[in-house]
Amino acid sequence: YHCALVADDYAQKTVTMKYGNLTSIVEGVYNDPEREKRAISKALERGWIEKTYDIEVPARTLTSILDEITPARIDLFSLDVEHYELSVLKGLDFTRYRPLYLLVETYWPDKISELLPPEYQQLEQMSPMDFLFGLRADAEK
Repeated sequence: YHCALVADDYAQKTVTMKYGNLTSIVEGVYNDPEREKRAISKALERGWIEKTYDIEVPARTLTSILDEITPARIDLFSLDVEHYELSVLKGLDFTRYRPLYLLVETYWPDKISELLPPEYQQLEQMSPMDFLFGLRADAEK
């Protein structure tokens, strides 16, 4: 799938990204255009990337993709989307798709915990920014 994962309430049909390999940034992710420019400038200065350009991609929710795939179950969902994890998770219908485990790279584990349904709990911090969440034992049905 060539698309950007978005929240249910995302109103546009596309997402604009500033491509920069592993330092790519979704336009508006920081709610501060100057911060976005600084992040890209830093990557260029440090030689992490040689150039950058804007790219427009279709916007889709994770639920819309899972509806096409129709997985019987999801054991582990790993999410590393450079500050866009809340938006991606807001595009997942947890009443229809309930991964047993979610591994999320985030600066904001508390916000992730607040967003997840109450059936989920943080199980472990795997690294400074990687957090494992799982369904509570009484919710695994």
